[in-house]
Amino acid sequence: MQHHLLVMIEFQSKKSMIIRVCKCEFKLKLLQLILLLCPLLTWAQQLDSNPIQVNSFKKVTYCIDPDWHPYESLNQSIHTGLSSDFIQLFTTHTGIETDLIITQSWLETIELLKSGKCDITPTLNRTDEREKFLTFSEVWYRSPNVLISLKDEPFLQGLENLENRTLALTEGYRITDYVNEHYPEINTYPVANEVEGIQAVINGDVDIFIGSMLSINNFIQSNGFDEIKIAGWAGPEDLLRVGVTKNNQALIPTINQFIAQISEAERIAMFRKWNNISYIDNTNYRLIKKITAVFSLLLIAGILYNLL
Repeated sequence: MQHHLLVMIEFQSKKSMIIRVCKCEFKLKLLQLILLLCPLLTWAQQLDSNPIQVNSFKKVTYCIDPDWHPYESLNQSIHTGLSSDFIQLFTTHTGIETDLIITQSWLETIELLKSGKCDITPTLNRTDEREKFLTFSEVWYRSPNVLISLKDEPFLQGLENLENRTLALTEGYRITDYVNEHYPEINTYPVANEVEGIQAVINGDVDIFIGSMLSINNFIQSNGFDEIKIAGWAGPEDLLRVGVTKNNQALIPTINQFIAQISEAERIAMFRKWNNISYIDNTNYRLIKKITAVFSLLLIAGILYNLL
Protein backbone atom coordinates (compact mmCIF):
# COMPACT_ATOMS: atom_id res chain seq x y z
CA MET A 1 0.00 0.00 0.00
CA GLN A 2 2.80 2.32 0.90
CA HIS A 3 4.57 1.43 -2.34
CA HIS A 4 1.48 2.30 -4.40
CA LEU A 5 1.18 5.61 -2.59
CA LEU A 6 4.78 6.51 -3.42
CA VAL A 7 4.20 5.61 -7.07
CA MET A 8 1.12 7.81 -7.23
CA ILE A 9 2.97 10.73 -5.63
CA GLU A 10 5.84 10.31 -8.07
CA PHE A 11 3.35 10.15 -10.98
CA GLN A 12 1.57 13.30 -9.82
CA SER A 13 4.93 15.05 -9.41
CA LYS A 14 6.01 14.12 -12.94
CA LYS A 15 2.61 15.13 -14.30
CA SER A 16 2.87 18.53 -12.63
CA MET A 17 6.38 18.94 -14.00
CA ILE A 18 5.22 18.07 -17.54
CA ILE A 19 2.35 20.55 -17.26
CA ARG A 20 4.75 23.26 -16.07
CA VAL A 21 7.12 22.51 -18.97
CA CYS A 22 4.26 22.63 -21.46
CA LYS A 23 3.05 25.91 -20.03
CA CYS A 24 6.55 27.37 -20.28
CA GLU A 25 6.89 26.19 -23.90
CA PHE A 26 3.47 27.65 -24.72
CA LYS A 27 4.38 30.98 -23.11
CA LEU A 28 7.69 31.01 -25.01
CA LYS A 29 5.99 30.35 -28.35
CA LEU A 30 3.35 32.97 -27.54
CA LEU A 31 6.09 35.48 -26.74
CA GLN A 32 7.87 34.64 -30.01
CA LEU A 33 4.63 35.12 -31.94
CA ILE A 34 4.00 38.50 -30.28
CA LEU A 35 7.55 39.63 -31.06
CA LEU A 36 7.03 38.54 -34.68
CA LEU A 37 3.71 40.38 -35.03
CA CYS A 38 4.73 43.60 -33.27
CA PRO A 39 6.54 45.11 -36.28
CA LEU A 40 3.59 44.22 -38.55
CA LEU A 41 1.09 45.76 -36.14
CA THR A 42 3.22 48.90 -35.85
CA TRP A 43 3.46 49.15 -39.66
CA ALA A 44 -0.31 48.71 -40.04
CA GLN A 45 -0.95 51.38 -37.41
CA GLN A 46 1.33 53.77 -39.26
CA LEU A 47 -0.53 53.18 -42.52
CA ASP A 48 -3.94 53.65 -40.97
CA SER A 49 -3.04 56.64 -38.82
CA ASN A 50 -4.36 60.02 -39.87
CA PRO A 51 -2.70 62.45 -39.92
CA ILE A 52 0.50 60.84 -41.22
CA GLN A 53 3.63 61.17 -39.09
CA VAL A 54 5.40 64.27 -40.44
CA ASN A 55 8.54 64.48 -38.35
CA SER A 56 9.41 68.14 -37.72
CA PHE A 57 7.77 69.56 -40.86
CA LYS A 58 4.98 72.00 -40.05
CA LYS A 59 5.01 74.16 -43.19
CA VAL A 60 6.66 73.99 -46.63
CA THR A 61 6.85 76.39 -49.54
CA TYR A 62 6.05 75.20 -53.04
CA CYS A 63 6.13 76.56 -56.58
CA ILE A 64 4.56 75.30 -59.80
CA ASP A 65 4.53 75.64 -63.58
CA PRO A 66 2.24 78.68 -64.05
CA ASP A 67 1.32 77.72 -67.64
CA TRP A 68 0.56 74.00 -67.68
CA HIS A 69 -3.20 73.71 -67.35
CA PRO A 70 -4.95 71.43 -66.41
CA TYR A 71 -2.01 69.89 -64.54
CA GLU A 72 -1.24 73.18 -62.82
CA SER A 73 -1.39 76.89 -63.57
CA LEU A 74 -1.91 80.30 -62.01
CA ASN A 75 -5.23 82.08 -62.50
CA GLN A 76 -4.94 85.58 -61.05
CA SER A 77 -2.21 84.29 -58.71
CA ILE A 78 -4.44 81.39 -57.54
CA HIS A 79 -3.14 77.83 -57.94
CA THR A 80 -5.51 75.76 -60.13
CA GLY A 81 -5.38 72.34 -61.80
CA LEU A 82 -4.74 68.74 -60.78
CA SER A 83 -1.80 69.63 -58.56
CA SER A 84 -3.90 72.17 -56.62
CA ASP A 85 -6.19 69.32 -55.53
CA PHE A 86 -3.10 67.20 -54.82
CA ILE A 87 -1.68 69.90 -52.54
CA GLN A 88 -5.00 70.30 -50.72
CA LEU A 89 -5.17 66.54 -50.11
CA PHE A 90 -1.56 66.58 -48.95
CA THR A 91 -2.36 69.20 -46.29
CA THR A 92 -5.50 67.32 -45.21
CA HIS A 93 -3.70 63.96 -44.90
CA THR A 94 -0.47 65.18 -43.29
CA GLY A 95 -1.37 68.38 -41.46
CA ILE A 96 1.58 70.14 -43.13
CA GLU A 97 0.71 73.66 -44.25
CA THR A 98 1.81 74.81 -47.70
CA ASP A 99 2.70 78.29 -48.92
CA LEU A 100 2.65 79.01 -52.68
CA ILE A 101 5.50 81.07 -54.13
CA ILE A 102 4.37 82.84 -57.32
CA THR A 103 6.57 82.48 -60.42
CA GLN A 104 6.14 83.81 -63.93
CA SER A 105 7.50 80.79 -65.81
CA TRP A 106 8.62 77.19 -65.40
CA LEU A 107 12.24 78.26 -65.84
CA GLU A 108 11.86 80.67 -62.90
CA THR A 109 10.37 77.84 -60.83
CA ILE A 110 13.39 75.66 -61.61
CA GLU A 111 15.75 78.46 -60.55
CA LEU A 112 13.93 78.89 -57.21
CA LEU A 113 14.22 75.16 -56.57
CA LYS A 114 17.93 75.21 -57.40
CA SER A 115 18.53 78.11 -55.01
CA GLY A 116 16.47 76.52 -52.23
CA LYS A 117 14.03 79.45 -52.08
CA CYS A 118 11.22 76.98 -52.81
CA ASP A 119 10.99 73.67 -50.91
CA ILE A 120 8.96 71.47 -53.26
CA THR A 121 7.20 71.37 -56.62
CA PRO A 122 4.30 68.91 -56.96
CA THR A 123 4.23 67.93 -60.62
CA LEU A 124 7.30 67.13 -62.69
CA ASN A 125 9.27 64.33 -64.34
CA ARG A 126 12.49 62.98 -62.91
CA THR A 127 15.66 63.60 -64.96
CA ASP A 128 19.38 63.17 -64.32
CA GLU A 129 19.86 66.94 -64.39
CA ARG A 130 17.05 67.60 -61.91
CA GLU A 131 18.38 64.93 -59.55
CA LYS A 132 21.38 67.19 -58.95
CA PHE A 133 19.21 69.51 -56.85
CA LEU A 134 15.99 67.55 -56.17
CA THR A 135 14.92 64.27 -54.58
CA PHE A 136 11.82 62.66 -56.07
CA SER A 137 8.74 60.94 -54.69
CA GLU A 138 6.96 57.97 -56.19
CA VAL A 139 4.85 58.60 -59.32
CA TRP A 140 1.36 59.96 -58.60
CA TYR A 141 0.14 60.66 -62.17
CA ARG A 142 0.89 59.35 -65.69
CA SER A 143 0.12 60.82 -69.11
CA PRO A 144 1.40 60.27 -72.68
CA ASN A 145 3.00 62.95 -74.85
CA VAL A 146 1.56 63.73 -78.28
CA LEU A 147 2.39 65.51 -81.53
CA ILE A 148 0.21 68.45 -82.63
CA SER A 149 -0.16 69.57 -86.25
CA LEU A 150 -2.56 71.29 -88.64
CA LYS A 151 -5.43 69.13 -89.91
CA ASP A 152 -3.89 68.67 -93.38
CA GLU A 153 -0.79 66.91 -91.98
CA PRO A 154 -0.82 63.09 -92.14
CA PHE A 155 -0.91 60.99 -88.99
CA LEU A 156 2.81 60.83 -88.15
CA GLN A 157 2.82 57.96 -85.63
CA GLY A 158 5.97 59.20 -83.83
CA LEU A 159 9.09 61.36 -83.79
CA GLU A 160 10.94 59.11 -86.22
CA ASN A 161 8.56 60.21 -89.03
CA LEU A 162 9.01 64.00 -88.76
CA GLU A 163 11.61 64.04 -91.59
CA ASN A 164 12.38 67.72 -92.39
CA ARG A 165 9.50 69.21 -90.39
CA THR A 166 10.18 71.83 -87.69
CA LEU A 167 9.25 70.85 -84.13
CA ALA A 168 8.42 73.35 -81.36
CA LEU A 169 9.72 72.36 -77.89
CA THR A 170 9.00 73.92 -74.49
CA GLU A 171 12.12 75.21 -72.75
CA GLY A 172 12.99 73.41 -69.53
CA TYR A 173 10.69 70.43 -70.10
CA ARG A 174 11.90 66.82 -69.80
CA ILE A 175 10.57 65.93 -73.27
CA THR A 176 12.75 68.68 -74.76
CA ASP A 177 15.88 67.10 -73.29
CA TYR A 178 14.71 63.72 -74.58
CA VAL A 179 14.24 64.94 -78.17
CA ASN A 180 17.58 66.80 -78.21
CA GLU A 181 19.38 63.71 -76.95
CA HIS A 182 17.73 61.00 -79.05
CA TYR A 183 16.69 62.93 -82.18
CA PRO A 184 19.41 65.58 -82.71
CA GLU A 185 18.65 65.66 -86.44
CA ILE A 186 15.18 67.18 -85.90
CA ASN A 187 14.84 70.92 -86.57
CA THR A 188 13.63 72.46 -83.29
CA TYR A 189 12.05 75.76 -82.33
CA PRO A 190 12.05 76.86 -78.64
CA VAL A 191 8.87 78.14 -76.99
CA ALA A 192 8.20 79.35 -73.44
CA ASN A 193 5.11 77.18 -72.76
CA GLU A 194 2.60 74.84 -74.39
CA VAL A 195 0.18 77.63 -75.33
CA GLU A 196 2.96 79.36 -77.28
CA GLY A 197 3.83 76.04 -78.95
CA ILE A 198 0.26 75.40 -80.11
CA GLN A 199 -0.01 78.99 -81.35
CA ALA A 200 3.22 78.52 -83.34
CA VAL A 201 1.59 75.59 -85.18
CA ILE A 202 -1.58 77.60 -85.90
CA ASN A 203 0.46 80.57 -87.17
CA GLY A 204 2.56 78.36 -89.44
CA ASP A 205 5.82 79.14 -87.61
CA VAL A 206 6.40 75.41 -87.07
CA ASP A 207 4.96 72.18 -88.42
CA ILE A 208 4.65 70.21 -85.19
CA PHE A 209 4.50 70.80 -81.45
CA ILE A 210 5.01 68.16 -78.77
CA GLY A 211 3.25 68.25 -75.41
CA SER A 212 1.31 66.31 -72.79
CA MET A 213 -1.97 64.87 -74.08
CA LEU A 214 -4.15 66.05 -71.20
CA SER A 215 -3.04 69.68 -71.37
CA ILE A 216 -2.94 69.81 -75.19
CA ASN A 217 -6.42 68.41 -75.71
CA ASN A 218 -7.78 70.59 -72.91
CA PHE A 219 -6.44 73.70 -74.62
CA ILE A 220 -7.69 72.67 -78.08
CA GLN A 221 -11.23 72.03 -76.84
CA SER A 222 -11.37 75.03 -74.50
CA ASN A 223 -10.47 77.40 -77.34
CA GLY A 224 -12.36 75.66 -80.16
CA PHE A 225 -9.33 75.20 -82.41
CA ASP A 226 -10.65 72.94 -85.17
CA GLU A 227 -7.71 73.56 -87.52
CA ILE A 228 -5.28 71.47 -85.45
CA LYS A 229 -5.24 67.85 -84.36
CA ILE A 230 -3.26 65.26 -82.45
CA ALA A 231 -1.02 63.75 -85.13
CA GLY A 232 0.84 61.03 -83.27
CA TRP A 233 2.41 59.78 -80.07
CA ALA A 234 5.80 61.05 -78.96
CA GLY A 235 8.54 59.95 -76.63
CA PRO A 236 8.18 58.51 -73.13
CA GLU A 237 5.03 59.19 -71.13
CA ASP A 238 5.04 61.75 -68.34
CA LEU A 239 5.63 60.11 -64.95
CA LEU A 240 4.75 62.96 -62.64
CA ARG A 241 6.24 63.12 -59.15
CA VAL A 242 6.85 65.57 -56.32
CA GLY A 243 10.31 67.12 -56.40
CA VAL A 244 11.86 68.06 -53.04
CA THR A 245 15.00 70.13 -52.54
CA LYS A 246 17.98 68.30 -51.04
CA ASN A 247 17.71 70.22 -47.75
CA ASN A 248 14.18 68.89 -47.29
CA GLN A 249 14.58 65.33 -48.59
CA ALA A 250 13.57 63.95 -45.15
CA LEU A 251 10.04 64.86 -46.28
CA ILE A 252 10.07 62.18 -49.02
CA PRO A 253 8.88 59.23 -46.85
CA THR A 254 5.91 61.31 -45.67
CA ILE A 255 5.02 62.28 -49.26
CA ASN A 256 5.31 58.67 -50.46
CA GLN A 257 3.12 57.49 -47.60
CA PHE A 258 0.55 60.15 -48.51
CA ILE A 259 0.61 59.12 -52.20
CA ALA A 260 0.04 55.49 -51.19
CA GLN A 261 -2.96 56.52 -49.10
CA ILE A 262 -4.76 58.52 -51.81
CA SER A 263 -7.96 56.60 -52.36
CA GLU A 264 -9.22 55.54 -55.77
CA ALA A 265 -12.27 57.77 -55.26
CA GLU A 266 -10.00 60.77 -54.65
CA ARG A 267 -7.93 60.02 -57.77
CA ILE A 268 -11.04 59.67 -59.94
CA ALA A 269 -12.50 62.90 -58.54
CA MET A 270 -9.31 64.83 -59.35
CA PHE A 271 -9.15 63.47 -62.88
CA ARG A 272 -12.82 64.11 -63.69
CA LYS A 273 -12.65 67.64 -62.31
CA TRP A 274 -9.80 68.72 -64.58
CA ASN A 275 -10.13 66.41 -67.59
CA ASN A 276 -12.43 67.32 -70.46
CA ILE A 277 -11.04 65.04 -73.16
CA SER A 278 -13.92 63.86 -75.29
CA TYR A 279 -12.46 63.24 -78.73
CA ILE A 280 -9.03 62.90 -80.32
CA ASP A 281 -8.88 63.29 -84.09
CA ASN A 282 -6.06 61.04 -85.22
CA THR A 283 -7.87 59.23 -88.02
CA ASN A 284 -6.20 58.90 -91.40
CA TYR A 285 -9.30 59.49 -93.52
CA ARG A 286 -7.42 59.27 -96.85
CA LEU A 287 -6.21 55.79 -96.00
CA ILE A 288 -9.75 54.74 -95.01
CA LYS A 289 -11.12 56.06 -98.35
CA LYS A 290 -8.47 54.13 -100.30
CA ILE A 291 -9.16 50.91 -98.40
CA THR A 292 -12.92 51.36 -98.93
CA ALA A 293 -12.46 51.98 -102.67
CA VAL A 294 -10.25 48.92 -103.10
CA PHE A 295 -12.66 46.76 -101.12
CA SER A 296 -15.60 48.02 -103.23
CA LEU A 297 -13.78 47.21 -106.49
CA LEU A 298 -12.94 43.72 -105.27
CA LEU A 299 -16.57 43.19 -104.23
CA ILE A 300 -17.89 44.34 -107.63
CA ALA A 301 -15.33 42.17 -109.44
CA GLY A 302 -16.40 39.17 -107.39
CA ILE A 303 -20.09 39.74 -108.20
CA LEU A 304 -19.38 40.11 -111.95
CA TYR A 305 -17.23 36.98 -111.93
CA ASN A 306 -20.06 34.94 -110.37
CA LEU A 307 -22.59 36.29 -112.87
CA LEU A 308 -20.42 35.44 -115.83
